[in-house]
Amino acid sequence: FVLTVFQTIMTVSESTWLHTLDGRPVQTLRFAEWLITVPLLLVLSGCCALRRSLRDVATPVIVTEVYIVLSWVALLVDGLVLRWALIASTFILYGCASAGMLGWVVDFLKSSPSDAPCRGLRISSSIMLVVLFAMYGVIYLLAIFNIIDAHLEQSSYAVFGFGCKVVMSMIFTAIRVIENQHELNGLLFKISGVSTAFMSLLRGNFDFVVPCIADSNGICQLPTIGEGDTRELERCLGRPILGASLNECLAGVLEKRRFATYVQNALRHVANPQPFGGMTGQLGCGQGALPPIAQVLHVKLERMPSALLGDEML
Repeated sequence: FVLTVFQTIMTVSESTWLHTLDGRPVQTLRFAEWLITVPLLLVLSGCCALRRSLRDVATPVIVTEVYIVLSWVALLVDGLVLRWALIASTFILYGCASAGMLGWVVDFLKSSPSDAPCRGLRISSSIMLVVLFAMYGVIYLLAIFNIIDAHLEQSSYAVFGFGCKVVMSMIFTAIRVIENQHELNGLLFKISGVSTAFMSLLRGNFDFVVPCIADSNGICQLPTIGEGDTRELERCLGRPILGASLNECLAGVLEKRRFATYVQNALRHVANPQPFGGMTGQLGCGQGALPPIAQVLHVKLERMPSALLGDEML
């Protein structure tokens, strides 16, 4: 936004912000834009990307502001000695500011774990700014020695400035996406651990644990591939059950009706969870709800005569 505003001002009233020295234009507004956008980029890189404190970031920011002003003044003074003294001071201060920025990188690498996500992306933001400002310095010297004309100089500044801000936006977008993915992976790992513990608890209380899909009609459809203890249950019942419904394995119409009613009731509890009631006001969670209560239903399964174990009914 700031870059767009300054470019618009320069386009509408360029003569107001343009100075001429030795026949070469000096774009004063360009330096004014740098005094605003460069500190913002440094704060984003130091505080947001590398998680440094404002106290750590303040020194390189102030030094950068100073050498931007000195580089502008060097283009306006007449004395050759004074001009080159200012130019030399500019590059010395650039070296000091760059050393401070690289110090952010070193401190970040020391404080962050080696397996932390986005380490490379985070440090690339500071390294990119160091390289960018070095390119600005090269363009600045080429213009001082009249190796490039004023149009190419300003075009180079504009291209590098716009490209830097686009790349910085892409870096922070990538950091956000990768960190969100890392958090989701961690959550999935925790859920997987809970599921494993739950399955261990089920296996400690039941002989067979088989997944199924329930519908509103009270039908529990068994998987079409071998999951859980489907193979063991098939051997026990003496019949194939893959792709069939659990209702078909029940013994008699009464058992099937009881089981269908049980499934429908369980689905109704999931669709309409029981509210906390009086606890919601105390906890301040108006949308709170209790999870559905686990239920156990004892039913008889029909076993084919070819099965090897037990009686005809389980």
